[in-house]
Amino acid sequence: MEKQVNLALAALNSISILFLLQINIGIVPLFQSSLPRDRAEKINMLVADLSQGVLVSTFFYLLLVKLPESTKAKKVKDLISPKLSTIASQMEISIHYLAQKYGLEAEDIARIDRDQLSAIAGLDGELMNFRYQIIGRDGRVIPFGTGAMTDIQHFEQERVLVERLIDEILALPHIADEDSGFVDLLPRLRDCRFYSSVRFYSQYGKAVSSPDFSTYVYDYLRLYSKLRKEIGPGACISSVEDTDQLPC
Repeated sequence: MEKQVNLALAALNSISILFLLQINIGIVPLFQSSLPRDRAEKINMLVADLSQGVLVSTFFYLLLVKLPESTKAKKVKDLISPKLSTIASQMEISIHYLAQKYGLEAEDIARIDRDQLSAIAGLDGELMNFRYQIIGRDGRVIPFGTGAMTDIQHFEQERVLVERLIDEILALPHIADEDSGFVDLLPRLRDCRFYSSVRFYSQYGKAVSSPDFSTYVYDYLRLYSKLRKEIGPGACISSVEDTDQLPC
């Protein structure tokens, strides 16, 4: 909506400037008019007043509305960017784990086909012992690992973290006024069916198969892709399958 409003204002102001140029100095050629001179002058005065009103109104709109909104949006972005990056990075670690365990291609999430996930029938409650590395912008490689944690515990910790951070973001003043895709995306991610299943596993401690679980994982991957598209690239994360560190 904001983009359409900006385009409409730009077009309206361009037309107003053209009218003013023609009326005042005749720089823009127009069709000849058969109206009487006095009537044409009255129309020109009316058009000039309207055009000047459009330009003045736009100036004060930019000064009193757009500029404060842009400043506010920047402050909001500075507040939520670390939280969004934490969510996306945590999800990316989990995706690398699933990719390693089930032989998926995690370098391009968008290429993972729905059928490739059919082997994921649920969480099994087994120890992960998943090792991964984060490569910083300065080239430093920092190793991490899940240790003796089950997949149920891992995804439950992620679910709680994601839910908390999203609630903190959505509770910020004026966050609903942000014209960004993540505002609508975050509640969908927090309440997605994958995390609902994770909550079930955590509450009842049961490792059961579900014919729909692979669909939930697919939706989870799509939500991650959309979130990453909205916030941009993050730290370089890759799994480590042996003692040699893999290039990112």
